[in-house]
Amino acid sequence: MVNAEDTQTITKLCSNAIIIENVSSQESQQSTIDLLKKASRHDIPINSVDLVESFNKVDEDDITLYSGLSLPILTSTERMHVQTEKGKEINQHEVDGILNYVQQSQRFKELEFFYCLLPPTITSSSLANLKARNVKGKV
Repeated sequence: MVNAEDTQTITKLCSNAIIIENVSSQESQQSTIDLLKKASRHDIPINSVDLVESFNKVDEDDITLYSGLSLPILTSTERMHVQTEKGKEINQHEVDGILNYVQQSQRFKELEFFYCLLPPTITSSSLANLKARNVKGKV
């Protein structure tokens, strides 16, 4: 476990992609979430949060993983990659939730979706806000 005041270690760990995989244990996921929360609390840039088949649903203030754990809003995230099971449909409400989630970080630069089926059109005020900030999106 990383000491809450060890910002140098947190900075080094968060300079690479932080991966939360569905196949990881709940304890491992919780440790990763704790690291991300510490980075966000200390305004340390989080290069990338990669959700690998672990995204279950999104609420107003967090992303819920299949493990039941929640990923709170991280205000220092630069990128997020959401990889679902091949062919999983993500509805408009979930897309809106993810867009609202990522726009909470002023550092945010890029959102990518892998393997999922997105709605044919995405209309959201959050999308307009992210475009105005030159955030890149990839599917």
